[in-house]
Amino acid sequence: MAGNFWQSSHHQQWLLDKQDLIRERQYDLSVLSEEEYQKIFIFFASASKVEEFGVISNSRLLTTCQTVIKNKFAYAYNQEFPYRTNHILECEFYLLENLDCCLIVYQPYRPLLQMVQDLGHEEQLLTLAWRIVNDSLRTDVCLLYPPYQIAIGCLQIACVILQKDHKSWFAELNVDIEKIQEIARCIINLYELWKQYDEKKEIQGLLNKMPKPKPAPQR
Repeated sequence: MAGNFWQSSHHQQWLLDKQDLIRERQYDLSVLSEEEYQKIFIFFASASKVEEFGVISNSRLLTTCQTVIKNKFAYAYNQEFPYRTNHILECEFYLLENLDCCLIVYQPYRPLLQMVQDLGHEEQLLTLAWRIVNDSLRTDVCLLYPPYQIAIGCLQIACVILQKDHKSWFAELNVDIEKIQEIARCIINLYELWKQYDEKKEIQGLLNKMPKPKPAPQR
């Protein structure tokens, strides 16, 4: 396990360029438009954050999932979930294989804390920038840019929203400003799409367009 980002598998294997993403998503984008793909991205990112637990028993996990889907996502899942524990476990192995077992991910939160501290530890600024980092995980920026650049982009958006004048501080940073602007633009585009997105009306149709695996019959 690498002790810092620049030596990590995250940096060496999982920072992609846009052409890589387009190539990997070629099949998906033959079924969905880019906007539809982003809407599904938002839905699953939100659903995965609804309930978070540590290690719990299998029965409790199943009960919790059933409750969450019934109470909060019935508009998207109006029929019985067709997959069972063995299907999920099998998919986990496929996922690990595709990730090449690279499970250490560096997030923008630590560099964000350091930057806000350098600015004088403004609590309001940190809180908003932290939320924007959370929202950035609904975009591709985590696959395209290193965490410190994402932190700067989110901090820049937070400064604009809160009307904080830290132009001189940003000007002194030794970073590629074009990259920071690309990150900020990607997150702002997410917010623009989010404002017009009526998930409860649209998501079922989008999920129906997605190709689905056919589980093997239970023996």
